[in-house]
Amino acid sequence: MKVPLSPPNLEVLLRSIVEVGGVERLNRLLGDPAGPAPNGRYLHWDELRYRQPPPGLSADDWWFSVKTARRLLYKPIPITDKTGRPFVFALVDPVLALLHRLDRVSGRVWKRPNPGDSPSVARMNRAADARQPVNAANTAGSRSGSRST
Repeated sequence: MKVPLSPPNLEVLLRSIVEVGGVERLNRLLGDPAGPAPNGRYLHWDELRYRQPPPGLSADDWWFSVKTARRLLYKPIPITDKTGRPFVFALVDPVLALLHRLDRVSGRVWKRPNPGDSPSVARMNRAADARQPVNAANTAGSRSGSRST
């Protein structure tokens, strides 16, 4: 497996941006509408650098803009890297959508009937898994499906 190329250092990029284009260029990059997930995709530097940047931006400018937007969303976790810095993550919209889909799929896969469930509860669980509406007529009665009168 190929190890991805490390992204450019943000501090070095910031100095370069200000030296070359001044505060105006920095303001333009910080206001870039691409946000933390350009075109709805969470791309690592190693992927983003091969894509066509927005008009007027270099790949480095684009990365600076994306990475800065992500940093505003960072949440630290209690795990550190080899230098002692905490790992962080950003919950951007594409990641939230994937987590939601994973949650929905894994709920269906891992849901198992409990031995103590009544037949009506078991039918409701099966109907929920099949995304079928459940009404009182479907859940009332015995295992054979007959209704008591």
